[in-house]
Amino acid sequence: MRRPFTMSPLQDDFPISIMPPKRIYLSLFILPLVVLSACLTVSTQRSDTRVDISENSITVTFPETGSVSLAVSDGIVKGIQRVTVQGIDVLDSPSNENSAPTASIITGGEIQPVEDWAAYLIERKKQCGESGEYPKRGGLIIESATIEGRFLGYHSGGHGVAVRVALRKGEAEWVFSPVAEKIGGEKYQGISWQLRLKDTGKIHEVQVEEPVVFQESDWRFQQRGVQGQQGSEEEFRLNYSDPYSMEARKYHSRQMPYFFLAGTRGSTTSFFDKTVMAEVSERREGERIVLRSRIPVRAGDRIETPCKLWLFRQGNLSDKWDALNEWTWIFDLVAERYRAQKGVKVVEPMPILFHQQQTTPGLEMGPVREHYRETKQIPPLGQSWFYFFANTILPKAQEWGIKTVEIRAALFTDTDHDPSEFLEGSLDRVESVCSPWGLEISPSLGGEQGLAYVCQKAHEMGIKVLLWSTPAHQSVSSPVIRENPNWLAWTADGEPERKGYLDITGMSLRREYFDFMTERYRAIRAATNFDGVWQDSFCSFGSLVDFSEPAPYPQLDETVDLQRALQEMGCTEILKEGCGPFGLSSRSSGLEGCRGKEYGRYYFLYSHEQGEPLEPDSYYRTLASKGVIEIRCAQEFEQLPQENRERIIRANRDYVEVLPFMKKRRLIGSGETWQGVEWMDTNGDARVLYAFEPIDWKVPVGARVRDVSENHEFIAETDSIRTQPWHTYCWR
Repeated sequence: MRRPFTMSPLQDDFPISIMPPKRIYLSLFILPLVVLSACLTVSTQRSDTRVDISENSITVTFPETGSVSLAVSDGIVKGIQRVTVQGIDVLDSPSNENSAPTASIITGGEIQPVEDWAAYLIERKKQCGESGEYPKRGGLIIESATIEGRFLGYHSGGHGVAVRVALRKGEAEWVFSPVAEKIGGEKYQGISWQLRLKDTGKIHEVQVEEPVVFQESDWRFQQRGVQGQQGSEEEFRLNYSDPYSMEARKYHSRQMPYFFLAGTRGSTTSFFDKTVMAEVSERREGERIVLRSRIPVRAGDRIETPCKLWLFRQGNLSDKWDALNEWTWIFDLVAERYRAQKGVKVVEPMPILFHQQQTTPGLEMGPVREHYRETKQIPPLGQSWFYFFANTILPKAQEWGIKTVEIRAALFTDTDHDPSEFLEGSLDRVESVCSPWGLEISPSLGGEQGLAYVCQKAHEMGIKVLLWSTPAHQSVSSPVIRENPNWLAWTADGEPERKGYLDITGMSLRREYFDFMTERYRAIRAATNFDGVWQDSFCSFGSLVDFSEPAPYPQLDETVDLQRALQEMGCTEILKEGCGPFGLSSRSSGLEGCRGKEYGRYYFLYSHEQGEPLEPDSYYRTLASKGVIEIRCAQEFEQLPQENRERIIRANRDYVEVLPFMKKRRLIGSGETWQGVEWMDTNGDARVLYAFEPIDWKVPVGARVRDVSENHEFIAETDSIRTQPWHTYCWR
């Protein structure tokens, strides 16, 4: 039985009276400062936990685990100063300096709804012209304030301690608990923290800085949702002299939802106890990596951040391969638990043909826009684009070992319509296949009947069919918005949320739009038997904040709930734009900078640029790492040299055969040379090896070993076998 994933043991242990706010503002109480003793040790209700209070800090110590300190300056309690685990500093403010958290508070303003979308677009055209902006419908006043104040005391309960702080308006609690986890067979220990706020106003976001201690030559690794571009390979050998920084990226979207570094003293990891769309950036200050997190919170009677865990284990991770293996096992732990929280299933990477939209050069199957607009009725099945695709492309995909085909431009969008059909003020010059009108299959391609035919043929060949979809945005001219303008999401400035696009705008999944989309997916599933979706705009519209809500909060939960609903109706294969555990992560940009480092594309689908041919070594290393490089279209693949095609096809078939045994990954390397990848199954009864170099692979004497690439079995006469490069082996 899986242990519940929660780090909030003190949730109901600290009742505090609620005082109605008189003014929505947060700062210091202008009251006499409390003079703290130089070193006063106070016993908590638990005899094994200690609270030490001095002029400069308040320290909570959990024996056999570690301690956490809050900085105190002139009697004012600020932010976390230090976290120590087993005598090792994990967090530590340089020179005992510490900046207190801040809060973003909505202090006034409102956003007026739009009742007539068509009239509003005409107003847009008159006021804003071709700029793409919208007339504002009010707006919110958001102020920043510091979360710091006088020490009021503390409580203990469960396994933790809550330190109370008086604010100018309301009160804050820092809640600390000891935590322990077993990761990759090793025990991690640490401290969790949570910040709770009462009577402080309408806070929607808390910003916290955490100074992480690193040791020179530690490895820092971060998987990102945009890969392959210069400087985006997030693997660093840290040192004290070279600059290091990482721009702000959102967890569960553009960035993996945990922090990790490792080296000769051990490994450090940090993550929230539940899914949260926190935006995190990093910068180096001396011997620290300062994490700056913007953490969304739900406004209400009690405002609280999720619990943040800081875990550490001692150990000599002396090279990159040790560090990366540790990173992988933490990935497995965090991803499994987040998926369990949300009730979604893991999506295994599969060899995929990503069939691009009609503008892709060399795509022999792409109808031009004029064809879309001329086809107002569903053509006979035998004359449809879907029919041609099913009988021309799918047989090739089967021959190449492809197991998933994604059809991108299958929805009813702006491209199906003549500009005369667009609403006035919609800026119809974009005319994109990414601007859906509701959720229907394009009649010009053959409609649901044609898609059903594709799915039938694909399933006969053992191939699954995915639809490109945009569950959180609609075309500006969509009838869905015309009839339901109250389903729109709004920015804090009082404009419809469009994320910079001209032809689409964001939808709130907290309104009836969620049910509308769910029912449309269910109807298409019943009519066609498609297998899943590529969830576009997950990074932007899927995680947006609708500031017209009483308590603005990112709609990540609802976006993932839609994934769960799809899986429950049989659409098990979920790809999504961005990075994180919900669906197979995608979409990178190009392969340059990634070659030789495909281990970082764990559970990741990434693409290559136009004119950038697939390279079989990189392709094989990617599958070995449990990632996927997409084949963009049939014609491009057929233009590869025959030897390259044959190697890629063999890699696909090897991967599909051994995938059931690929549960725990271990990279094999020596120095800077990456030699291969070893996998074991859940019980450790089977092993798989992808060999990039000739190596001596340990196997049990007498084991029946299969060279999957050569379709050959033999009995191991010694305790190791000499492998051939670019061969896949398995024993069980």
